[in-house]
Amino acid sequence: MRHGFCHKNGHRPKHQSLLTDWVNKQPSEVEELSVLIFGIGVDITDIARIQAAQAKNSQFKTRVLTIAELAIYDTLAPKRQAEYLTGRFSVKEAFGKALGTGIGSVSFLDIEVLDDPLGKPVVTKNPFAGQALVSISHTDTLVMSEVILERGTD
Repeated sequence: MRHGFCHKNGHRPKHQSLLTDWVNKQPSEVEELSVLIFGIGVDITDIARIQAAQAKNSQFKTRVLTIAELAIYDTLAPKRQAEYLTGRFSVKEAFGKALGTGIGSVSFLDIEVLDDPLGKPVVTKNPFAGQALVSISHTDTLVMSEVILERGTD
Protein backbone atom coordinates (compact mmCIF):
# COMPACT_ATOMS: atom_id res chain seq x y z
CA MET A 1 0.00 0.00 0.00
CA ARG A 2 1.44 3.37 -0.99
CA HIS A 3 1.30 6.31 1.40
CA GLY A 4 -1.87 8.38 1.00
CA PHE A 5 -3.90 5.67 -0.66
CA CYS A 6 -6.49 3.85 1.40
CA HIS A 7 -8.31 1.64 -1.06
CA LYS A 8 -7.23 -1.61 -2.73
CA ASN A 9 -7.64 -0.07 -6.17
CA GLY A 10 -5.02 2.60 -5.39
CA HIS A 11 -7.41 5.53 -5.76
CA ARG A 12 -7.69 8.19 -3.12
CA PRO A 13 -11.00 8.38 -1.27
CA LYS A 14 -13.21 11.24 -2.51
CA HIS A 15 -12.82 13.23 0.74
CA GLN A 16 -9.02 13.05 0.45
CA SER A 17 -9.16 14.29 -3.16
CA LEU A 18 -11.38 17.21 -2.11
CA LEU A 19 -9.04 18.11 0.73
CA THR A 20 -5.99 17.92 -1.53
CA ASP A 21 -7.74 20.11 -4.12
CA TRP A 22 -8.63 22.67 -1.45
CA VAL A 23 -5.12 22.73 0.07
CA ASN A 24 -3.52 23.22 -3.36
CA LYS A 25 -5.62 26.30 -4.17
CA GLN A 26 -4.10 29.74 -3.99
CA PRO A 27 -5.38 31.96 -1.13
CA SER A 28 -7.17 34.20 -3.63
CA GLU A 29 -9.19 31.17 -4.79
CA VAL A 30 -10.49 30.27 -1.33
CA GLU A 31 -12.81 32.69 0.43
CA GLU A 32 -12.74 30.60 3.64
CA LEU A 33 -9.15 31.68 4.20
CA SER A 34 -10.50 35.02 5.43
CA VAL A 35 -10.91 33.47 8.91
CA LEU A 36 -8.14 33.74 11.48
CA ILE A 37 -7.79 31.60 14.55
CA PHE A 38 -7.64 33.99 17.48
CA GLY A 39 -7.03 31.32 20.11
CA ILE A 40 -7.22 27.64 20.98
CA GLY A 41 -7.93 26.33 24.46
CA VAL A 42 -7.90 22.76 25.75
CA ASP A 43 -8.88 21.47 29.17
CA ILE A 44 -9.02 18.07 30.88
CA THR A 45 -11.03 17.84 34.09
CA ASP A 46 -11.51 14.95 36.49
CA ILE A 47 -15.23 14.21 36.99
CA ALA A 48 -14.67 13.14 40.61
CA ARG A 49 -13.06 16.52 41.40
CA ILE A 50 -16.13 18.40 40.17
CA GLN A 51 -18.47 15.97 41.97
CA ALA A 52 -16.52 16.62 45.19
CA ALA A 53 -16.76 20.39 44.68
CA GLN A 54 -20.52 20.11 44.17
CA ALA A 55 -20.90 17.83 47.22
CA LYS A 56 -18.89 20.26 49.38
CA ASN A 57 -20.79 23.34 48.18
CA SER A 58 -24.33 22.87 46.85
CA GLN A 59 -24.08 26.30 45.14
CA PHE A 60 -21.07 25.25 43.02
CA LYS A 61 -23.31 24.36 40.06
CA THR A 62 -24.91 27.83 40.13
CA ARG A 63 -21.45 29.43 39.89
CA VAL A 64 -20.61 27.36 36.79
CA LEU A 65 -23.92 26.91 34.92
CA THR A 66 -26.09 29.62 33.39
CA ILE A 67 -29.84 29.52 34.05
CA ALA A 68 -30.44 27.69 30.75
CA GLU A 69 -27.65 25.16 31.45
CA LEU A 70 -28.94 24.66 35.00
CA ALA A 71 -32.44 23.91 33.69
CA ILE A 72 -30.98 21.08 31.56
CA TYR A 73 -28.76 19.85 34.41
CA ASP A 74 -31.80 19.52 36.70
CA THR A 75 -33.49 17.10 34.25
CA LEU A 76 -30.55 14.65 34.16
CA ALA A 77 -29.86 11.49 36.15
CA PRO A 78 -27.05 11.84 38.76
CA LYS A 79 -24.29 10.20 36.64
CA ARG A 80 -25.19 12.36 33.66
CA GLN A 81 -25.38 15.47 35.91
CA ALA A 82 -21.76 14.88 36.94
CA GLU A 83 -20.67 14.53 33.29
CA TYR A 84 -22.67 17.59 32.23
CA LEU A 85 -21.41 19.84 35.04
CA THR A 86 -17.83 18.72 34.49
CA GLY A 87 -18.18 19.20 30.73
CA ARG A 88 -19.46 22.75 31.08
CA PHE A 89 -16.78 23.54 33.66
CA SER A 90 -14.10 22.15 31.35
CA VAL A 91 -15.29 23.95 28.23
CA LYS A 92 -15.47 27.26 30.09
CA GLU A 93 -11.91 26.75 31.35
CA ALA A 94 -10.84 25.99 27.76
CA PHE A 95 -12.68 29.11 26.56
CA GLY A 96 -10.74 31.27 29.03
CA LYS A 97 -7.50 29.75 27.76
CA ALA A 98 -8.44 30.37 24.12
CA LEU A 99 -9.33 33.96 24.97
CA GLY A 100 -5.94 34.35 26.66
CA THR A 101 -7.36 35.61 29.95
CA GLY A 102 -8.29 32.45 31.80
CA ILE A 103 -11.30 32.38 34.08
CA GLY A 104 -11.22 35.41 36.33
CA SER A 105 -11.58 38.34 33.98
CA VAL A 106 -14.25 36.21 32.30
CA SER A 107 -16.84 34.54 34.50
CA PHE A 108 -18.18 31.01 34.08
CA LEU A 109 -21.61 32.63 33.72
CA ASP A 110 -20.40 34.80 30.80
CA ILE A 111 -20.14 31.62 28.71
CA GLU A 112 -23.08 29.38 27.84
CA VAL A 113 -22.95 26.09 25.96
CA LEU A 114 -26.17 24.38 24.91
CA ASP A 115 -26.70 21.39 22.66
CA ASP A 116 -28.27 21.77 19.22
CA PRO A 117 -31.07 19.34 18.24
CA LEU A 118 -28.49 16.72 17.21
CA GLY A 119 -26.60 16.94 20.53
CA LYS A 120 -23.69 19.04 19.26
CA PRO A 121 -22.50 21.56 21.88
CA VAL A 122 -22.83 25.15 20.68
CA VAL A 123 -21.56 28.30 22.40
CA THR A 124 -24.70 30.41 22.69
CA LYS A 125 -23.34 33.20 24.89
CA ASN A 126 -19.80 34.50 25.29
CA PRO A 127 -17.78 37.75 25.50
CA PHE A 128 -15.76 37.10 22.31
CA ALA A 129 -16.67 39.12 19.20
CA GLY A 130 -15.95 36.29 16.73
CA GLN A 131 -17.08 32.70 16.37
CA ALA A 132 -16.51 30.15 19.14
CA LEU A 133 -16.32 26.45 18.24
CA VAL A 134 -16.39 23.77 20.93
CA SER A 135 -15.91 20.04 21.32
CA ILE A 136 -16.52 18.06 24.52
CA SER A 137 -15.69 14.40 25.11
CA HIS A 138 -15.57 12.23 28.19
CA THR A 139 -14.66 8.84 29.60
CA ASP A 140 -16.00 7.44 32.86
CA THR A 141 -13.52 9.57 34.81
CA LEU A 142 -12.35 12.50 32.64
CA VAL A 143 -13.79 15.24 30.48
CA MET A 144 -11.76 16.82 27.68
CA SER A 145 -12.83 19.96 25.91
CA GLU A 146 -11.45 22.15 23.17
CA VAL A 147 -12.44 25.66 22.16
CA ILE A 148 -11.37 27.43 18.99
CA LEU A 149 -12.03 31.15 18.68
CA GLU A 150 -12.15 32.49 15.13
CA ARG A 151 -12.14 36.05 13.95
CA GLY A 152 -12.77 37.15 10.35
CA THR A 153 -10.31 39.46 8.61
CA ASP A 154 -13.00 41.64 7.08
